[in-house]
Amino acid sequence: MRLVKYRQNPCIFFIYGHDNAMYDFFSTVVDQYTNASVISLKKNSTLGLRSLRQRVSKFLRSSQFCVALASADDRVKEEFRCRQNVILELGSASQLLGQDRCVVILDPIVTLPSDLSDITYIPYDSSNRKEALIQFLTQLKSWGIDYDPNVLNMV
Repeated sequence: MRLVKYRQNPCIFFIYGHDNAMYDFFSTVVDQYTNASVISLKKNSTLGLRSLRQRVSKFLRSSQFCVALASADDRVKEEFRCRQNVILELGSASQLLGQDRCVVILDPIVTLPSDLSDITYIPYDSSNRKEALIQFLTQLKSWGIDYDPNVLNMV
């Protein structure tokens, strides 16, 4: 595997639903323990851009990678789904950045559309985050993003 070195710190666009703890955990990993920066609708200013699509498009164009957090936010009949904005934004990200530059952190009870099955998934259990963290760090490394090994002390 060939690691890529960036002239500037790489940016990772975070897509998320309603699970703030999941967002806080993974965005903190990136912000505090890597040479990358988080870009998200939650964190970054969107002055002058009125529509959500404009903001997402601007942030995706500023990013090299995408992390989608598929948490169990909606229940439809007997299935749990992530927010529909996560699906829409993930589709945009995979189109713009490429599937190999996107990863989904997936609550195992969430059902995702089969059209997204070719994107890398990392199962996430909030009661045992260590395995997801290790897989996430492996993914970051494959993207050429270095991390501080002390991040493993978070869990």
